[in-house]
Amino acid sequence: MSSASRCQYIRGLIERRKAEIRTLEQQLEGETGKSGSSSTDTTLRIGESSSLHLTLQGEAALEKTGEEGIPSTDLSSRTKGTMQDIECYIQLCNKKRDTIARNTKLLQEFKNKTNLEKEKEREGLAL
Repeated sequence: MSSASRCQYIRGLIERRKAEIRTLEQQLEGETGKSGSSSTDTTLRIGESSSLHLTLQGEAALEKTGEEGIPSTDLSSRTKGTMQDIECYIQLCNKKRDTIARNTKLLQEFKNKTNLEKEKEREGLAL
């Protein structure tokens, strides 16, 4: 797989993760009435660009043509570093998605417990 196609593949993975996170954030926002944020809010909101993201885009564009405009065939140390940065970014996206999923599950469990308690209260008042 060429460097350019690998970068494109990884960008696709990142976009899918962003879409998953966006969906989970919308679900959580709909259930709580406010935006869900974790206590370790180190990731960017969807749609924001970090300097790392902009750097990665620039390096990927440069890598497509190489330093002198000749297509690059080998992975330079710069590209390997870029790939590591992208993999790190994907891991952060996965952690954020997992945190949102866990919080959504906990919220649903809390709602179920609260509804059950309210139901028991109503039954007690009815008797």
